[in-house]
Amino acid sequence: MPLTSAREQIGIGRQSAIGSAVALNALHTVVADAGSFTASENYEQILDTGRRGSETMDFNSHQGVGFTEISFDFPLMYGSGTAAANNAGSIVGILLRNLLGTGASGSGATDALRQTRIASTSNWKNQFRLGSSKEYLTVARKILAQNSEATDVEYIGCRVNELTISANSGEGFVTCSTSLTGRTSTTIDMQNQADFLLSTTSEDLQRGWENISVSTWPNKIVGTTVTNIISWDVTFSREATPIFSAGNSQDYSDLYLGPLEVTFSVVCDIEDATQLSAFRANTKGNTQLALSMGAASVTAATNRAFVIGMANSTIMEDALEIDTSGSYATVALSGRGLANGVGVAVIPSGDTFTTSTNLSGVTPVEVLIHEMGVDGTTGPDYS
Repeated sequence: MPLTSAREQIGIGRQSAIGSAVALNALHTVVADAGSFTASENYEQILDTGRRGSETMDFNSHQGVGFTEISFDFPLMYGSGTAAANNAGSIVGILLRNLLGTGASGSGATDALRQTRIASTSNWKNQFRLGSSKEYLTVARKILAQNSEATDVEYIGCRVNELTISANSGEGFVTCSTSLTGRTSTTIDMQNQADFLLSTTSEDLQRGWENISVSTWPNKIVGTTVTNIISWDVTFSREATPIFSAGNSQDYSDLYLGPLEVTFSVVCDIEDATQLSAFRANTKGNTQLALSMGAASVTAATNRAFVIGMANSTIMEDALEIDTSGSYATVALSGRGLANGVGVAVIPSGDTFTTSTNLSGVTPVEVLIHEMGVDGTTGPDYS
């Protein structure tokens, strides 16, 4: 019997330790774009080329250590639309916690994942900053109604090494693309298992055109508020390096992430010479890219918001390009988030996206997500 098309589920969840898989019925469903999920399983090939008196090069092949490169795309969807038990928050939040190494959430000035309840609602302000915690994810793939369980697999010990957020005012929803590195696959019969959790997924899908400029956090490029942004994308990337040790296993014993690199690009309608002048003058400054849906007030219980902020940034990453091929002219710029050359420091308390001094010198980026928590006393933990 052939596979039934379009019946695929992707699940993801945070592990307690690198070798401890998350229970399948505790994984959260990733609403992945059709056909976007890939898992490239890599093994070292060990060749026996010892001379045996024959005019041949290779005599045998052996399987060495291995790892898996995983990638998938999905729309930016917020967590549960109402306060709910087991609300881990949005999938993008789970990935950000892992990529940035924020660790457990808190409310103090030094917490890399800082959470503050909004007024007397169950809506929470979740601020993600660069931290030093090392956490791992389980990623599972379930293909329904197939004739062989061999296609149901899970990958454990995964860490996110790249995440791209892309928004276009004229093209549908905001897209997230991610890449992870994980251990080799484990085949599991999921046919008699419960489906992955849907409790953390809502219908709050962020559209590219929706409130692209938020009043509390106006879109900015190098410190200047602008309203002419057509599209933008931001990429967070860290090089993943597996460590193989003599533990009688083909899987890596640990996985390390390199320094965080944050790059972005924007396309703007040329309304004035603001972007051109900033590029030519090598202007550096605060960059903010904001999305919001729901009520106009960010303190409202129904509001959902997603904001990326860089305390300091440059737009000299690539050449400035002016496009006059269409009915109107556009300018394209590429930039990079900077950490101001300052080492590890205490995150200043009370910093917000409403001033140009936020995040000064402590992290090249901060991501803010407004979404529902478990209740009025517990925010999402992004597990």
